[in-house]
Amino acid sequence: MGVQNSGSMTCDQAAQAVAEGKELTCEELDQANKDARKNELDNDNTPEGFALTTAVGTNKNGVSGFMKGVSSGDAPKKEFKNGYAPAVKAKTRPDCSGAGGYDAQRKNDSETKVLDPFMRSAGSGGSVTMKVYHRSVAGGVTTEDEMPCISCRKSICGAEKCGITVTLCNKNNEKVKAADMCDDGKPKGTGSTSDPLWTNAGFA
Repeated sequence: MGVQNSGSMTCDQAAQAVAEGKELTCEELDQANKDARKNELDNDNTPEGFALTTAVGTNKNGVSGFMKGVSSGDAPKKEFKNGYAPAVKAKTRPDCSGAGGYDAQRKNDSETKVLDPFMRSAGSGGSVTMKVYHRSVAGGVTTEDEMPCISCRKSICGAEKCGITVTLCNKNNEKVKAADMCDDGKPKGTGSTSDPLWTNAGFA
């Protein structure tokens, strides 16, 4: 398979590799994330601040797929839109996650777009490995990190409560078990961007 020794991995190669049964590394998910940002987003429609997630999900029956989500639905170029997770229409989180209402302003962040339909279709079991890229601009200063916002941390921990094993790739492309960051479906820590638990795990 021509992608295994490649110096970089496009989204198409990532999807092909997963379809052929390959388990992607954090580095490969990072490469696919960079490819998506460089080649699949429309610069005119992508806001200064956004998040993009590349992920591999395996359901309880062992069927795997490559997944992408971006916080702005207008960001992907027309020819790539169908490859991205759609907007979350539900107002409440999946029952298996402990339910509760979504923050209307945050439910279409990239992590939740990927995890919400997976929770609803996977039921109990399965796994997701995800690489998150987050860019924010404040006071003319651009910040890039892998830090999920508190709403997305709730989605990540909710997926764990659904019986889905979630693995997060930090800024060094090291794997972090979401189970270590959650307690009974709820994120540990203060919820802030500078939360010591999450920053020390390498997300900022």
